[in-house]
Amino acid sequence: KKNKEDLTPLTLACRIGRPDMFNTILELGSQEFWSYSNFTCSAYPLFSVDSITAEGETDWKSALMILIAGRSEWTLPMLQGGVIGQLLEEKWKVFGRRKFGLQLLWLLLHLVFLSTAVYLRPNNLGLLSGTTTSDIARYVMEIFIVINAVVFLLLEINEIRMVGFIGLLKSMFNVPDKVLFMIGCVCIVLCIPMRFTNLVEVEDWLLTIAVIGSWFYIFFYCRGWTLTGPFVTMIYKMIAGDMARFGVIYFTFIITFAPAFWIMFRDKPTDKFDSEIGSAMTLFQMTLGEFDYPVFNTAEFPGLA
Repeated sequence: KKNKEDLTPLTLACRIGRPDMFNTILELGSQEFWSYSNFTCSAYPLFSVDSITAEGETDWKSALMILIAGRSEWTLPMLQGGVIGQLLEEKWKVFGRRKFGLQLLWLLLHLVFLSTAVYLRPNNLGLLSGTTTSDIARYVMEIFIVINAVVFLLLEINEIRMVGFIGLLKSMFNVPDKVLFMIGCVCIVLCIPMRFTNLVEVEDWLLTIAVIGSWFYIFFYCRGWTLTGPFVTMIYKMIAGDMARFGVIYFTFIITFAPAFWIMFRDKPTDKFDSEIGSAMTLFQMTLGEFDYPVFNTAEFPGLA
């Protein structure tokens, strides 16, 4: 039976961090086939344990999903050994390893083609009129990139249909680099009408966002390697923790002083604080230590500035 939070005794033991209780409940539901000395062959039911139900749907309240989302000190030991550890290992061997390798190879080809196509872009506005070898190579790479972006978006739409809106939000929170790659694919698709309407500047903006978002997706696969995984996880924790708090304080500081400087330098012979946005950008430059401080003498109140 399940409680009001839709948790079974097994999943509740995972939620509150009781590994002994979890193992006891798991053993009570097992079926022993044979035993010899200290060796025992037993079968364990996957109900409330595996992340996939018998109907093929995602069980977000399963023991595996709760342990993966856990952040306590007992989470890692429960994932590394026992039935959960063996379940993860079998999932990786049967489904994860091959899919991980193919997707990584596909991403590397996508990044190589995208970067090469960007480097081959001409400086003039004739993006559709080139007939040289480099232009033809660029056309081929751009077609490949667009096809990859469309296929990825179609697969994501199918995945959203399977996991639902709640699953999409959890995926965005747990894998932000994948969200950036999705935004990059959308920008690549939007580049098509910009190309044929000759809006080169808009296309350049979209392509810039696409390149940055696409390369960030490589961090998702770096987390799967022992060499780079802990370092990438540490960077994510720093961004979500210390840097986020610093960003809030820094942004508040900029927004607070930007209007004040704009008022003091209004109608003055300087372009440093000529607008609200210009004032904010100048304050940002001041925090980097690069500013012509004698400009303060032209303020309406030099002493206050």
